[in-house]
Amino acid sequence: MTQRNTIVLLLFILTVWLFPPDASAEKSCLGFKVPHTAVKVGDNRYKLTKPWEFARKFYRRTYRGVSGIKRTTSVVIPGVQSLYYENRNKGGRWAGANVSDIHGTVYVYCWEKEEKVSKTSRKRSRPKK
Repeated sequence: MTQRNTIVLLLFILTVWLFPPDASAEKSCLGFKVPHTAVKVGDNRYKLTKPWEFARKFYRRTYRGVSGIKRTTSVVIPGVQSLYYENRNKGGRWAGANVSDIHGTVYVYCWEKEEKVSKTSRKRSRPKK
């Protein structure tokens, strides 16, 4: 191996080590990002295999500063922590998502945006008198 090839290989290894690809968000629930370690437990429902602190940091890092995404905390019940995300963007399929820690188990649930019904289809759906 020449000296040039060795330098290129070392720079490549250093680059991958310093800037690893983000493999923690390879799954999605209707477009809402879910950590790759999550296990699907139902339609649009995931159970995270990592603790609440990981989920909180993951979603803070993933959606911080993203325009059109509103984050709020909700549910004040002993043993339950929850974050609520609302998608105010016109694009995307997900309308909202809950990330909840229920007695040490973290769940993610997301729901789809409702389709807007046009005025002409509403008129057709009315029963005739």
